[in-house]
Amino acid sequence: MTVEPIPPLRGKARTVEEEILALGGGLLRDGHVEEALEFLRNMASVFPESPAICACLGEAYLAKGEVEQARAHLHRLRELRTGCAQGGSHDT
Repeated sequence: MTVEPIPPLRGKARTVEEEILALGGGLLRDGHVEEALEFLRNMASVFPESPAICACLGEAYLAKGEVEQARAHLHRLRELRTGCAQGGSHDT
């Protein structure tokens, strides 16, 4: 699989998180669910407090049919967004 460079948004440089989401989302849109999951799990270990990456992981698990994993990530997303996240990771 060849990964094309991602052009900047409207002439502005993207943040690292935006690049991660663009790549992970692109893999999902192209039907590469396993690759998207592997990539997003790795990125979630680097950025464990990223609500956007957590949401994208939930979408990837749902695309794979792993409803319980998707639900766990949506719960984690809610925790991150409300500020009541308590240690631990749901990236399994």
